[in-house]
Amino acid sequence: IANVSHDLRSPIAIIHGYIETLILKDEDLEPSERKKYLNTILSGSEKLKNLVSDLFELSKLEANQVEPQKEAFMMNELVADATQQFNLIAERKNISINRNINTSLPRVKADISMMERVIQNLLNNAFQYTPENGEVSINVERVKDEVQVSIQNSGNGIAREDIPLLFDRYYKVNKEKSGIEGTGLGLAIVKKILSLHNI
Repeated sequence: IANVSHDLRSPIAIIHGYIETLILKDEDLEPSERKKYLNTILSGSEKLKNLVSDLFELSKLEANQVEPQKEAFMMNELVADATQQFNLIAERKNISINRNINTSLPRVKADISMMERVIQNLLNNAFQYTPENGEVSINVERVKDEVQVSIQNSGNGIAREDIPLLFDRYYKVNKEKSGIEGTGLGLAIVKKILSLHNI
């Protein structure tokens, strides 16, 4: 509750403060200032929306209210489609994407939407923590009788002592070091989805 309260309070305070300023200054604001304030409010509401969405999803997963609807599909196609969604981010930060996706893989049986969420969360982390002019590598290959997906990036990496905490709820790399804000729930959602699939 303390973690949730802290994460909710910050964007709410920003939104409230800027709306209050807009009301108080109203006619005195230049159009450029007004636009800047509105963009800040929009950014704060986006963070709030993402946090509430992640909290809702994780709470449902942890309460076992979601049952995977398993069906056979091609993991290489799912990963290729998910990667396409990050092309704009890659272009903006000049990140090169190295794809090594085997096209002759067996089908896997899993919940497609849940697996898509897993891949998106992992890719989102990889691109968030990759500096400009860096690279992200995506590999999909066959290992014995299984399909293995691995995603790597050229970021600073994670301190060895922090690795056991990676999949904990609310774990975040120090914002002062990374300069990146997040809910700290993305990898916890990944872990829970994979455990529901006995992976």
